[in-house]
Amino acid sequence: MIPLGLVFGVVGAPIETVDPAFAAALRAEVRAAHPGVAGAQARAAAAEAGVRAVRRWDDPMAGVAGRLASGERRGGEGEFAFSGEQGLPQSGLYAARRHEAEAGVAMAVAETGTAALAVEVRVIKTAVALALTDESMALGAQQLAWLEQQESAARASLGDPQSTGTPVLRIGAELARERQRLTSLTPQRLGLVGQLNTLLGRPLGAEWPELALPDQVTEPTANELIELLARLPLANPRLLALKGSSAAAHAGVAVAQRARQPRFALTAETWTIGDQRHVDTVLGARMSLPWGQRAVYRAQVDRARELERGVALDFNSLERDLRGEVVAVHAAVAVAAQKSLSLRTGVVPRLAEASKALDNAWLSSRVSLLEILEARRALLAAQLDQRSAVADYASAQESLRALVPPLNAVSIPLRTPPSP
Repeated sequence: MIPLGLVFGVVGAPIETVDPAFAAALRAEVRAAHPGVAGAQARAAAAEAGVRAVRRWDDPMAGVAGRLASGERRGGEGEFAFSGEQGLPQSGLYAARRHEAEAGVAMAVAETGTAALAVEVRVIKTAVALALTDESMALGAQQLAWLEQQESAARASLGDPQSTGTPVLRIGAELARERQRLTSLTPQRLGLVGQLNTLLGRPLGAEWPELALPDQVTEPTANELIELLARLPLANPRLLALKGSSAAAHAGVAVAQRARQPRFALTAETWTIGDQRHVDTVLGARMSLPWGQRAVYRAQVDRARELERGVALDFNSLERDLRGEVVAVHAAVAVAAQKSLSLRTGVVPRLAEASKALDNAWLSSRVSLLEILEARRALLAAQLDQRSAVADYASAQESLRALVPPLNAVSIPLRTPPSP
């Protein structure tokens, strides 16, 4: 029999269940260390800084000029001039640009949720696959122990511990088959451990304890599906990002409309004149004349409106697609839950009872060896099928959570940018 401590590589380690608390710890590790999440956070922080960078006032302009002259003309006319100009804010343009920048922040924050959830679902599903592999190995080890016990009983029934009669050979073949199946699971486990360590940024050879799947499986209800579909537009980060994009496009229309208004500026110019350094100051105002570019400004507004319309249609299209995905994944959860419950409460107990009865009958020579081996194989297959259904249930639940996450799973705190 293969010791499980050697199989799992963690001797004496407790079994960890992939329950909500375990999954939450993995998600926290993803959000704290994964570079994809950090990159999305940096882009969100950049968008937030962009809000503060929106200008209400343009920078003032300052200038200096001198007159080149000679002789009498130089002494009678201005020699140097100092000028300044300050543009005035356009009505409503600052507010429109700020709304556009704030919508960009909402979009970037939602994209951090998308980045985090994409990695989290891979990590949790890989952990579920690892737990299923560990449980398969544990069931295989139990099967090996049972076969070794039956082999000893077969030898004892023949009256010779070294006997190689037909029952002993048949059980030996079953032992070889089960050992091969169990051995093939070892590299599979190592591969899953390597994937988890890579996704989480741990050393490739970092050990993982034996994992187990949760036992509690609940069939979803139609009311839960209705609630999920209602919460979808409020929780799905891809839809939230498109909402931010739609708000930015709407603000872009206002920016384009405000930008075609005339721009005003105040000017001041001071000349020093003659040998007495007489100062002559002129105050004035300037106004841009945008009417010659009406076609250009109209095109900018039309462009902004079409972008807004396109984003709105993209939102409707994505929402429809995601609603279909939610319905499909919810059905997958229901199928896996029903299958798991049926196997656990009906099939597996009956097969276990039948296998035990055949074991007792074989010891009294009332049934054949093939019958007890077939019953035991059926029991093992049902147990593996039931645990596989639990794994499918857990994976489907994680997919459902990625589609309609809790509201606090979408917004991730922005990283504080380093001081310059």
